[in-house]
Amino acid sequence: MPTYVAFLRAVNIGRRQMTMAHLRNHLSDNGFHDVETHIASGNLRVTTPLRSAARVADRLHDVISQEFGFDVPVAVRSPSGLRAAATAVDLRPSPLSADARVHVAFLDGLPDPAAATVLDAWDREGERAAVHADHVILWLDVPSHSATLSNARIEKLTGRVSTTRDIKVVRTLADRWGA
Repeated sequence: MPTYVAFLRAVNIGRRQMTMAHLRNHLSDNGFHDVETHIASGNLRVTTPLRSAARVADRLHDVISQEFGFDVPVAVRSPSGLRAAATAVDLRPSPLSADARVHVAFLDGLPDPAAATVLDAWDREGERAAVHADHVILWLDVPSHSATLSNARIEKLTGRVSTTRDIKVVRTLADRWGA
């Protein structure tokens, strides 16, 4: 069975709470296998007979949203897609300071070329971005909470679901779950 890595958007913040144990059990009871989670921010690894990332994302969205009572958008990658995201960051030098924080915003599909152009040209003080396939690399020299390039802004620009992870988490997941 194929393996997929899923990133849940906006869980365990505010009233959008779920325990990872409950999530693992619920997914196991609803057709997913070998369910693993990493930290409580909604990082999943599953195997399933479903054969496309889009179908896996749709099924995860439906099963999770129904169980927990709030909308849970999902971005899904293959293990090799996860590894490619981590590698893409490693191949790009920081356009900001050497100690800029790096994040990856996983999108639920490819952004249109116009949105990619806007993001690639992003030049706000302490903020830069680059689109690579279906994710956006973010470099920040400002605190994340004060950055103007947020998930909401990325979603507005691209028309895609966006969920962001720190590069340390992405690398950990790529080492653990990547092909």
